[in-house]
Amino acid sequence: MSTATLTAALTHRLALFAAGQLLLTVIFALAGVAEPFAAAGAWWPVTAIVVNVVSLVLMRWWLHRHDRRLRDVYRVEPHRVPRVLGLVALVTVIALALGAAGSLGLGALLFGDPQLAVAALVQPLPAWAIIPVVVVFPLTTAAVELPLYFGIVLPELRERGLGEWSAVLIAGGALAVQHVALPLSTDPAFIAWRALMFVAFAVFLALALSRRPVLLPYLVGIHYLLDLAVALQFAGVAR
Repeated sequence: MSTATLTAALTHRLALFAAGQLLLTVIFALAGVAEPFAAAGAWWPVTAIVVNVVSLVLMRWWLHRHDRRLRDVYRVEPHRVPRVLGLVALVTVIALALGAAGSLGLGALLFGDPQLAVAALVQPLPAWAIIPVVVVFPLTTAAVELPLYFGIVLPELRERGLGEWSAVLIAGGALAVQHVALPLSTDPAFIAWRALMFVAFAVFLALALSRRPVLLPYLVGIHYLLDLAVALQFAGVAR
């Protein structure tokens, strides 16, 4: 993987998230929608879906150039299942605790009440948009995030001679910070919350997968359930 390709792998999602949100802002402005920037923010799951599809295409291309197949990233080796389930459970519990601490703890620190941050993140969408959000958003997000940052980027960083912690911090940091553009905001507290809420979660998973790459397909499944939980919140506020 060239340096340019590695840089693209690390940064394209953040850039495309921001570009997608700005494009929606322009579309809403041209349509005469009041407060188009805020209106675009409510549709961030749709931006995520489109960017996820782009990421999947790029991942397939990058892997193909190295004689690898995308489907192999998600393959579970049946003979390993009994030996890794305990570790999967342990990693999941720790990751969930770190994710909750980052989301709720930081939300309480920055907003006084973490539910204020959640309300700014999960905004009402039309009822017709809920099915694609609930079905497609978690599926595509889980298919991309951990495999891209920790199945492609992290090993590439190590192959380039970076130490484990340097590679873990770069890959984990990139995964965490991408969320700052979903949705775009002008509120400093919300920006800080989105940029930092997943740092500990992402760095821990990067370290776990650096030490035990075999856990990746299992953690992709866990990640899907977490994203599904987020998507279902939109069903609860649909208009």
